[in-house]
Amino acid sequence: MLCNNILLVTGALMATVTAAPTAHHEVEARTAEAEPGVSPIDNPLIARANKKIAWGEQIQNGDESNYWVAWIEGEHACPGDSVIVNKSENICGRLFTLAGLQLSFTACGTTGEPNTVISGSSGYEYGHCGPNGKNGRKINCPKGSHDIKQHGYCK
Repeated sequence: MLCNNILLVTGALMATVTAAPTAHHEVEARTAEAEPGVSPIDNPLIARANKKIAWGEQIQNGDESNYWVAWIEGEHACPGDSVIVNKSENICGRLFTLAGLQLSFTACGTTGEPNTVISGSSGYEYGHCGPNGKNGRKINCPKGSHDIKQHGYCK
């Protein structure tokens, strides 16, 4: 009788242990749906989530056209900026690279200013954009670089 009880208990424990990996795989499958092919641990946006993406215009000399530029807010805007496109063109929908991340501004309204910035490779929203008290701020760059007029940043 004692031997039969031990066998039943052992069988129940084995059933529990063999069922555990199935539940683990179900969790992984649900997690993977969030971003196909990328583990949440390896997601490049998570590692850079605290970076604020600033944008503005690179001020040219004389009669040259200004250019839209982006940089990491709080870091050197010049020469750390990424030149995006001539200011006469729409800044939205243009891919640029900062901190090893490919990004794109989106949702430009009638003013031409972006409302969001997304990861260019996955399309996931990186942050919401606005003036955030920085609109019109002039950044003096070292000699040989063009100064920048900041429009805002995304967070």
